[in-house]
Amino acid sequence: MKIVLVEDEKEEASAFKKLLYRYQTETGNEVDIKHYTSGESFLENYKGGFDVVFMDIDMPKLNGLLTAKSLRSFDENEVSVLKYS
Repeated sequence: MKIVLVEDEKEEASAFKKLLYRYQTETGNEVDIKHYTSGESFLENYKGGFDVVFMDIDMPKLNGLLTAKSLRSFDENEVSVLKYS
């Protein structure tokens, strides 16, 4: 499974990656994780082909919702926004 994590906080990104690798171990489903520290860097390097994009909502400059909106403007098939509290 190809996964993108867009998270600006190092500790949060590390904890989330740990969970994803735990999922890999427990299910046997291989995960390939690409990490970006900002919405800008994600969009600049975006080439598509991901199964899941996990995005932090609260980031400086371009927040997660605006990043998802920008992504949707050039790749409608890639984005489905899930909100959680």
